[in-house]
Amino acid sequence: MDELEFIQYIDNFKMHFKLLLRRYKRFIEVDDIHNTDIDVITYLDMIIVQLRAMCIESPNLKSNYTAQNYLRLMKRDDLAEKIDNMLAEQFFSYRDNCDIKRALKILADKYICHYDAFDDEELLWCEMIEKQLRNPYDEHNLSYIMKVVIDCIGEGLSLKTFMDIVGSEDEYDQVIALALDKVKELLLSRVIIILRTVSVNTGS
Repeated sequence: MDELEFIQYIDNFKMHFKLLLRRYKRFIEVDDIHNTDIDVITYLDMIIVQLRAMCIESPNLKSNYTAQNYLRLMKRDDLAEKIDNMLAEQFFSYRDNCDIKRALKILADKYICHYDAFDDEELLWCEMIEKQLRNPYDEHNLSYIMKVVIDCIGEGLSLKTFMDIVGSEDEYDQVIALALDKVKELLLSRVIIILRTVSVNTGS
């Protein structure tokens, strides 16, 4: 890759990454575990598609705009490996035959990008994956996946380039804060429900 191709590659990758951050920020703003509005599902679908394209392409496709290809161009093989290691973690806590990479591929390839013929069991798989991605109480949810990807790409970028993408440090902090606030809000509501249940059961 010559210097001109390198610059073009960086610019194109930044464009895709910025779009992913914008969609993720909007998804956090509108998402609620009980919200089935089409806007929420649409943003989730697009984020899954982008994660599929940016993190789960074949490593042999060196010209694709993946996070791992980008980080290796930046001589940050350690960060590319960190993303690969995250994708290799088991997605479900109660079964060991589906890592995060496979879960994202199943959802993107069978349910969003392609309308493959699938049976009731495969449809159930897709629904289970989508449900866990949106569940703030699960360890391997969308928030966890996005944090690893954003942190690795952010560390691999120069500070100026990263701020050019996210707009400003404040805007980046807002994305992280929104995600944390959403989790805190849901956890608080869960605690309130538990306390009310205990109160009813004890008659107090």
